[in-house]
Amino acid sequence: MAAGFVLGTAQLGLAYGRTNAVGNLSDEAALDLLEAAYASGVREIDTARAYGLSEQRIGEFVRAHGVRDLRILTKLSPLQDLTPEAGEADVASTVRQSLETSLASLHLDRLPVLMLHRPDHADAFGGAVLRELRRWREKGAIGALGASVNVPNELAQVMTHRDFEHIQLPYNLLDRRWPAALEQDATRRTFHVRSVFLQGLLANPQTAAWPDVPGYEPAALARSLETVAARLKRRGVRDLAVAYVRGQAWIGGCVVGVERPEQLAENLRLFEQPPLTADEIALVREALPPVPSSLVEPWTWPPVKAA
Repeated sequence: MAAGFVLGTAQLGLAYGRTNAVGNLSDEAALDLLEAAYASGVREIDTARAYGLSEQRIGEFVRAHGVRDLRILTKLSPLQDLTPEAGEADVASTVRQSLETSLASLHLDRLPVLMLHRPDHADAFGGAVLRELRRWREKGAIGALGASVNVPNELAQVMTHRDFEHIQLPYNLLDRRWPAALEQDATRRTFHVRSVFLQGLLANPQTAAWPDVPGYEPAALARSLETVAARLKRRGVRDLAVAYVRGQAWIGGCVVGVERPEQLAENLRLFEQPPLTADEIALVREALPPVPSSLVEPWTWPPVKAA
C-alpha cells in the first residue's frame, strides 16, 4: 500500500517554511484548516511541543468537535533548559512537564506516538530521558515511542534502540542519503517522511527561493525536474515529487504541511494519483543529476537574499 497523507502542523503554530507566504495563521484560519483536513478524511496529524501554538490549536479542535479517531503524533520538547550535567531527577521532571503539557494541550489522556525531537536524547543524560519515557509508556500514557532524525548518523543512533517503533526523517526525490536497508527495517518499524516538497521548493521549482549553495544550478535543476515529470506523464513536478516518495515501499506516511484549505485540497488530490513504479523510480534517479547534500538539508541554507 502506498504511503498516505499525514497533516504536518508546524504551520499551525509558526511562520514555517522557505516558501511560506502566509506567516503565522490566526486561530480562525488554523481551525478552518483542521476542519477541512478532518472533513477530507485526514486522520493522522503530526505536531511537536516546539511548534508554537500547534498542539494547543489541535487540542481546541479535538475539544470543540469531540473527535476521538485522530492519530496525533507529537514530539518531546527539545529540553533546551537542561544542562549537560543535569541529574536524573531534573531530567525526569523536565520530560514529565513536556508530556503533561502535550496531553493537556491536545486534550488527550494518551499520546498515540511520542517522538524525540532531538535524537541524541536517546543516549543523553546517561539514558535518563529514555527511562522516563519508558515509565510513561508502561503506564499507558504513551502508545509508541519514536524519534525524528535529520541525517543518516542520527538514524543509525536511534535504530540501535528497540524502543523506537516510529521514525520520521526528511526525504524527497532529490535525497540520496538514506540506506537501502530501510525497506527491510520497515517490517519492524513505521517510517514517516517529511520534506516531500523540500520546504515548498519542489512545489514551485521556478521560485527564486532556491538556496544559494554550491554544487548545483537552480535553473538547470528546475528544467530537469520538469522534463522528468513530462516524460513520466505526471501532472507537473509536484505530482512527480509525491508519486516518487509514495512509490518507496518502506515509507508508511508522508508528513505534508499546508497553509490554506485550498492547498490542502490540492495536495490530497496528488495523493489520489498512482505512485511511481520501481522502474519509474529508477528512471528518476538516472535522469536527475546528483545534488549536494546541503541542498537537501534546509537547516544549513543561507538566508534568502533581499530583493
